Amino acid sequence: MTRDEVPAAPHVFVHRNLPNNSQEPARIYQQSDLFVLPTRADCYSMVTMEAMAAGLPVIVSRLGGIPEIVAEGETGFLIDVGDYAVFQ
Repeated sequence: MTRDEVPAAPHVFVHRNLPNNSQEPARIYQQSDLFVLPTRADCYSMVTMEAMAAGLPVIVSRLGGIPEIVAEGETGFLIDVGDYAVFQ
């Protein structure tokens, strides 16, 4: 979910420009198997907490306060910023 242009890729679905306070994000979370946010700048990730509240396991950057909201190996996994090899 983003406002930015994101190039198409196989098995990746991009949802753009969702209206504020819509039910669409909850529906998307419910239809998803996993939430991934390899961010370089989100120091306390509300969107990660939303995904976890929907019951999704998460893979997010080990950055700022994010490690305080993800129980490594239980509710998700933390990756180092820029460690793209983890996705191969």
